[in-house]
Amino acid sequence: VSIARKGTYKLSALQAIEQLVQKKWEDEKIFEEDAPQYGTPGWETNILSLSPYPYMNGRLHLGHTYSLSKCEFSVGFQRLMGKKCLFPFGLHCTGMPIKACADKLKREMEDFGFPPKFPHNEEVVVEKVTKDPIILDKSKSKKSKVAAKSGGAKYQWQIMESLGLHDDEIKQFADAEHWLKYFPSWAKKDLKRMGLKTDWRRTFYTTDANPYYDSFVRWQFLTLKDKGKVKYGKRHTIFSPKDNQPCMDHDRQSGEGVGGQEYTLVKMKLLEPYPSKLSFLAGQDIYLVAATLRPETMFGQTNCWIHPDIPYVAYKMQNGEVFVSTRRAARNMSYQEMTADQGKVDIVAQFTGQDIMGCPLSAPLTEYKVIYTLPMLTIKEDKGTGEWKGKAKQALDQLNTYCDETRRNFEATLDWLEHACSRTYGLGTRLPWDQQWLIESLSDSSIYMAYYTVTHLLQEGVFDGSAGNKLGIRAEQMTREVWDYIFLDTPYPSTDIAKEMLDKLRNEFKYWYPLDLRMSKSTGNFLTLSDAIDRFSADGMRLSLADAGDTVEDANFVEKMADAGILRLYTWVEWVKEILNNEIPLREGPPTTFNDKVFTSEMNIAIQATQANYNEMMFKEALKTGFFEFQLARDKYRELSMDGMNRELVMKYIEVQTLLLAPICPHVCEYVWQLLGKVSGMSIMYAKWPVGGDIDDTLVKSSEFLMDT
Repeated sequence: VSIARKGTYKLSALQAIEQLVQKKWEDEKIFEEDAPQYGTPGWETNILSLSPYPYMNGRLHLGHTYSLSKCEFSVGFQRLMGKKCLFPFGLHCTGMPIKACADKLKREMEDFGFPPKFPHNEEVVVEKVTKDPIILDKSKSKKSKVAAKSGGAKYQWQIMESLGLHDDEIKQFADAEHWLKYFPSWAKKDLKRMGLKTDWRRTFYTTDANPYYDSFVRWQFLTLKDKGKVKYGKRHTIFSPKDNQPCMDHDRQSGEGVGGQEYTLVKMKLLEPYPSKLSFLAGQDIYLVAATLRPETMFGQTNCWIHPDIPYVAYKMQNGEVFVSTRRAARNMSYQEMTADQGKVDIVAQFTGQDIMGCPLSAPLTEYKVIYTLPMLTIKEDKGTGEWKGKAKQALDQLNTYCDETRRNFEATLDWLEHACSRTYGLGTRLPWDQQWLIESLSDSSIYMAYYTVTHLLQEGVFDGSAGNKLGIRAEQMTREVWDYIFLDTPYPSTDIAKEMLDKLRNEFKYWYPLDLRMSKSTGNFLTLSDAIDRFSADGMRLSLADAGDTVEDANFVEKMADAGILRLYTWVEWVKEILNNEIPLREGPPTTFNDKVFTSEMNIAIQATQANYNEMMFKEALKTGFFEFQLARDKYRELSMDGMNRELVMKYIEVQTLLLAPICPHVCEYVWQLLGKVSGMSIMYAKWPVGGDIDDTLVKSSEFLMDT
């Protein structure tokens, strides 16, 4: 018997507030920001805040939300500090995953019919997304993307079922283009329910399905080619033999963060007479090859370890030599131009380690003339990759990072001096000078921040720009010379777009660049954003996200914290209503008592400390000083004020509390702001950060002493 959740009235009350507030924001277009004319007053007071655009192969979940909440909270605070803030939000569709998933669905229908009837002995239980667990304590989830998104489903069809889709709906996803029509719309809807402070005129999705963005990426790569930054060639990389494509970190369903590993190959010459399994190769050079991370230790080599039960293979190399290793090692070397044909291994013999046990070898560095193969049972067949990883030397001295940990992650991530920027499989933009190649998903995402500055004038909030724009600019008019004019300050080009129209785009770019880049990425928990809002309300979820931590580690989203947040916020709103309805007696007159003065100083402390925490993007600490501890200060004041709290101070407290919490819980704070009747219904999004006064430390410490005694 399932037990229904208790206390849904408070949740429903908060969700009703959120719907009212979101309608107000949308009607008043509060988050739509346009650049002022170049050089006018206030030109410098702006912030462009960004979160990496999410990939559209499923519904958004709490991992996405945790990442972007850092930027979103910061936008709320910077607005209160008087900055003109822009938080655009695009959606990423470039790359292999969507196409690979669509192709899997095609194959499953071909192999198992429609709807597919999977083999019973392989079928697994499909968990619905709404039943995926979220972390109930501070321990962390380390699921792979596949495990997190599929709930253990084996087939792509079952993964789609776990998203709540029916057979007739799933069938449509066999067309990769359908993914672009389906998931971006849901992403926008879910983010709007969260109360994201986004200018939705500036949204878009990538790939050549969006001709405006396609034009932008082609311009980018033509410019890079002219500067000698794009070259045709080969480099060591993680490679997918199945797709015959480089497989960058962001393209993988599992194995994120895994890089290539450079090994030194140690060639140990097999001495004749050869064992029976290799006797037919008499007269040819045969080498047992091993990989080592420490070639300097080979000077002390005494033997070669072999697992007696592991299968080994002998195969021909490009130079005519015969190597002996595991099949996996042979395959890896075949993709490094060491065999005659790319990806093909010319196997001449197969045997187990027992067949070559005790054989004499000549090792290259050891002082012994002959060493022998000896048994070791702890050897693993799948150990070692034989791939090389370049060491990039990138200077980060001029980059302001979120914290030292962020800097270390940058240094670890910038671990390639160059990377494969194209492939032949997936979705994306065609390489302008060679249409057989697609620009891969990291490469078309390196300067999309610049595109945000002008996309509202070109696409006006339509994902693919198909509705046109008021300026009358068509995608085919966005030539390389036009983009140069907008971004590179070149002279006005030969074009039928009026100069004043292009100047609007150039002005937007100049205003928002250089940008205040606030970016982070996290996998986090796979509770969908929509389900999280249903379960905890938008502000209840946001409060818990702020409390989830101030590092760049994965989110520690705690269900009990989200539930407690619902109660805290609801209680806060009801208390404000009671105060405004005169249901709680308050003392009139000026605040002159000892406790009045202490409370005044504690409010000023909270304003000062919370501002400092927001400035440092320490949102967990801002929540602590600006809400939890601030409410405790009010409770203490209420307890000690035997003759009642002072009305003037209480009203100031409500106003300050509303402003301190607004970046994190904007719906509730907007609602309270309207109850206060501030500036004839003007949104709290136009309010300013509260100004603190003097702090009497002696009074505060005296009050703490009295409370302790």
